Amino acid sequence: MGYVYSIFLVALVATSCAAQDKDKPKTVGEGVELAAKLSQLTLPRSKPFHLKATIAELDSPDSDYKAEVEMYWAAQDRWRRTIKSPDLSQTMVVNGDTVSEQNQGGYFPWWLNDFVIAMFQLAPPEIRQLKTPLPDLEAMQKEFAKKLPPGLRGLRMDTGRQCVRGEESAGIPPVHNTIFTSVCFENPSGLVQSVIAPHFSAEFGDFRAFKGKNVARKITLEPEPGTKIEARITELSELENVDPALFAVQAAPAPQDRIVRIRLSEGAARDALLAKPEIAWLPVRDGKTSGTLSLFVSIDRQGHVRETWPLNSDNPFPEDQARKEVALWRFKPFVIDGAPAQVETILTFAFQTKIGSPIALLSDADARKLALETIEPQFPGANRPPAGKEFTVVVAVDESGRVIGLNNPNHVETELFLAANAALHKWRFRPYTHDGKPDRFDANITFRVR
Repeated sequence: MGYVYSIFLVALVATSCAAQDKDKPKTVGEGVELAAKLSQLTLPRSKPFHLKATIAELDSPDSDYKAEVEMYWAAQDRWRRTIKSPDLSQTMVVNGDTVSEQNQGGYFPWWLNDFVIAMFQLAPPEIRQLKTPLPDLEAMQKEFAKKLPPGLRGLRMDTGRQCVRGEESAGIPPVHNTIFTSVCFENPSGLVQSVIAPHFSAEFGDFRAFKGKNVARKITLEPEPGTKIEARITELSELENVDPALFAVQAAPAPQDRIVRIRLSEGAARDALLAKPEIAWLPVRDGKTSGTLSLFVSIDRQGHVRETWPLNSDNPFPEDQARKEVALWRFKPFVIDGAPAQVETILTFAFQTKIGSPIALLSDADARKLALETIEPQFPGANRPPAGKEFTVVVAVDESGRVIGLNNPNHVETELFLAANAALHKWRFRPYTHDGKPDRFDANITFRVR
């Protein structure tokens, strides 16, 4: 899929990097490559290492989103990796040009593959090759200084992070949607803090030094509201006195025994459907009654849909319905070099429905009475709006009191809405009851910039 990016939002709360101008990255891709030199364990001439990591869904110990990963790495062409999870156990050995792959379970979950990429490659090639320009921090610092009173001209922007957000077109005409990619860097270190993209997402934290690298010991993924999965590197040590038997490869696997992932356009994926299902859209309880939505879909080697994750929707209710129905779709197996492969694609839908059984819309005061935990939006650095400014967004809360989304019927500015979104997803509510039963609710929430 072709990526067309534009700078949609730049959040700057940063000092300039210490590097010389000629060494500063000019694009997002160059920034990610610089971050890789600082933090990626598997680059050429990196120190051999032994790593162990555990993956689990936060606050859900019984979830199937869990795994153990172990890596013995001597060089780019000499390593051994084992993965154990409920869906897949895999041992892969690379020794020069020979590769061994042993699998128990025929499906490699997308979320698990996401963590493997984040731990050992930092980001996939499409992120590392982005040509989106990075803003000139020094020029922005000078403009910032010009707006200060004469006595404060020496003041600099706060140290923090720099985020560049891009957009991409999805869908098959006449159905069109926009999905987004955001890459955030820590300043002045240049380390990648987060990548949020249609096919890959990871947030990096708890950086610690290891053999000249600054390695993230915590990686988190939030593929949908309310599902937060975390990888923790529990052991990272230098690999010494390596036993050659560790990297012994007995025989290369047959093509059908390997698990290969490919990415398909929406058109190619829909052409492989065994049937041409049409979704009969159910009534929604609130929000838009017409619009578009896009889903990330992962398909196994037999053509069954195994994962659907939300990307962008004009209304979360049709999105939930689409995820449930697409999960039942069947595709013809996708064959590469004579063997079936897993497939990733993006599917986009136009929906047309009506309102049924409307959801209660609470006032700001009533909603705050139900709130167990509240956090105010943060507006750091030069992007801070004027103090006293008020704005209102609509938050959607499920039957358990968990925030599941935001709407922007008042057309609040993007910076304000994103800050509210980040804050409100940390709120917690007591369940709202209707006719004696817990029920969903929406609420107007008003914030005032302090």
